[in-house]
Amino acid sequence: MEAGTAKVIENSEGSRTTPSVVAFTENERLVGELAKRQANINAQNTIYASKRIIGRRYDDMRDVKCSYEVFPAKNGDAWIRARGEGYSPVQIGAFVLEKIKETAERCGTIAGLDVVRIINEPTAAALAYGLDKGDRQRTIVVYDLGGGTFDVSVLEIAEGVFEVKATNGDTKLGGEDFDNAVMEHMMESFKQETGIDLHNDPMAVQRIKEAAEKAKIELSSRLETDITLPFISSDSTGAKHLSLKLTRAKFEGLVSELIERTIEPCKKALDDAGIKDTGKIDEVVLVGGMTRMPRVGYLQVFSTAEDGQTAVTIKVYQGERKMAVDNKLLGQFSLEGIPSAPRGIPQIEVTFDIDANGIVHVSAKDKASGKEQTIKIQSSGGLSEEEIKKMVQDAQDRAEEDEKRKKHVELKNSSEALIHSTEKSLNDYGDKISSADKSNIETAIKELRECLSSDDSNSDAVQQKYDALMQLSMKLGEAAYSTQKDSGASADSAASEASGNPEERVVDSEYQEIKKDDEDKK
Repeated sequence: MEAGTAKVIENSEGSRTTPSVVAFTENERLVGELAKRQANINAQNTIYASKRIIGRRYDDMRDVKCSYEVFPAKNGDAWIRARGEGYSPVQIGAFVLEKIKETAERCGTIAGLDVVRIINEPTAAALAYGLDKGDRQRTIVVYDLGGGTFDVSVLEIAEGVFEVKATNGDTKLGGEDFDNAVMEHMMESFKQETGIDLHNDPMAVQRIKEAAEKAKIELSSRLETDITLPFISSDSTGAKHLSLKLTRAKFEGLVSELIERTIEPCKKALDDAGIKDTGKIDEVVLVGGMTRMPRVGYLQVFSTAEDGQTAVTIKVYQGERKMAVDNKLLGQFSLEGIPSAPRGIPQIEVTFDIDANGIVHVSAKDKASGKEQTIKIQSSGGLSEEEIKKMVQDAQDRAEEDEKRKKHVELKNSSEALIHSTEKSLNDYGDKISSADKSNIETAIKELRECLSSDDSNSDAVQQKYDALMQLSMKLGEAAYSTQKDSGASADSAASEASGNPEERVVDSEYQEIKKDDEDKK
């Protein structure tokens, strides 16, 4: 502890982090920074990203690129060979974990602490951010995009007690993949320029890997970086050097699919934790080296609010209030040319980025058509300290009122989505239910729609009409399942009589995904 706050104690190499790298030399085994430092001259015996190989079969290793040898064990598992000896990935991981555990325990001893146990990463992250403070129950999401894997955890904290509600992730996604994307770009550029393929040169690959990681780190705070590797290879004409510029925009383009892969595990974790309304999340903690990349924290996918909508308007606000219209409008732009489709189908990716000069860049891209528009917002002078305090105080004073308005807007959006889905189901399965049920559903739709359009509608009235329509619409769900069951029985009967044509045994069915919008798209 130093001045009442925790201080990270450096390891024996003077660093606050220990790379998950193990190297085997002629006389000793090196772990961490020491192993990483000598990788250029000992590439085939320097092991990294071994966590990716744990539990995997050798035949499933096509997507893993490394400078060391991976071979099949007797049972078909993927093992690692270094200095002629075979090691399981678990053994390699144990070498690193032992080093980290020793360092952690030594730090505790130096600080005069009694080390009782070592806690898991999500809990440690929440404690580091002081999220255990306070009396009320809080829901925390820990987004951990590290070097080898991606993990997301949903925690519930109450009176200092941490409970992990759900976890999810991707064991094949991490900083290594971001490095590999840059490496492939570098090697492809070099090949186009010189005709030399560096993939089969372990020492060259190791040098490129280090340069790619360095460039990735620099682009977290800079808009572009220069990559220079002299004497990377040679041919009959002499030595060849690798030299290129890499911009942040190009880097983000290379890794955009990797970032998008983190979204689905987050959705699954929230679903497993029973969180349907993201407004119930109190904090999102970003941990792991890759979360320093600006693009990771500024990505959101929206959709259209009406059937056949071919354009959207993106408005950018500044402020602390929960409702967008109560904040200061900084700028707006339109994205046009979106292919006509039912509401909720188009995917519009909105990205926010702030460069080193404090200029805000906002872009919107339709993922289907590739249409893209951007806006650059440069403050004329920013907000004074007094203005910022006023905005924060105003947000605190109106927090209860804003929360009610936010929930009312979310309820209206959910109601409109329910009306839309019920009308579609009524069109598809209306002839499968009784006339009385059909009439009741149509009446409920009309009443909910009128309630939404009324100037004096309140949340209680809308909720009542919403619940009534939801209850009645279950008749359509029963009809849909009944129709599907009957179709399945007919298909089975037809299959036994079919003459062997596989197409006659195919049953087409429809499904509908209802998404709850969490913003006012009107």
